[in-house]
Amino acid sequence: MDPKSTDEFPRWEFKESEAPYRLCAYAAGLILPLIIITSVGKLVPDFPARHAIGLIAWCLLAAGCIVVLRRMLSRMDFEKPVVIIDANSVTFLQPRAKMLLWSAISKIRFRESGQYRTVKTFVFELENGSEIEFQSNWMVGISARQLFEMLRVYHRKYGPPVPVVPGYDSSEWTGE
Repeated sequence: MDPKSTDEFPRWEFKESEAPYRLCAYAAGLILPLIIITSVGKLVPDFPARHAIGLIAWCLLAAGCIVVLRRMLSRMDFEKPVVIIDANSVTFLQPRAKMLLWSAISKIRFRESGQYRTVKTFVFELENGSEIEFQSNWMVGISARQLFEMLRVYHRKYGPPVPVVPGYDSSEWTGE
């Protein structure tokens, strides 16, 4: 490949977003202690300081849960790329690494599903007739639609050539 094409089509690495995981950890850290305090409160008989003690216990449990969940999040590697696009291939690293050469991909489709169209799925039809799916929900710096358009541009440039199909010619049946 010539150097101009690599400048025009650089290597891209996209990482997974940490924000949704952090939001889920905070929500779980606040809701789990509430469930525990509510269930214990149903077992304990009513006394005057019960609500104050419950509030203090909830605060302590919530703080502990949030600390534990944040420590668990710190063990996750959010700096590792999830999708790598370059001139030779597209590579998906989650849930397990798959490298698809552009020459092996015949068609790329994009599908949104779920109740609020939150599940974004890329379907790669390969030359041998098989399909590979990749779900992309939480990536940093690019939406799933933008990633799909970028994949299509790279596929048009580096993928197999599209066979030329003769166009519609009205002179065949009109005689003009």
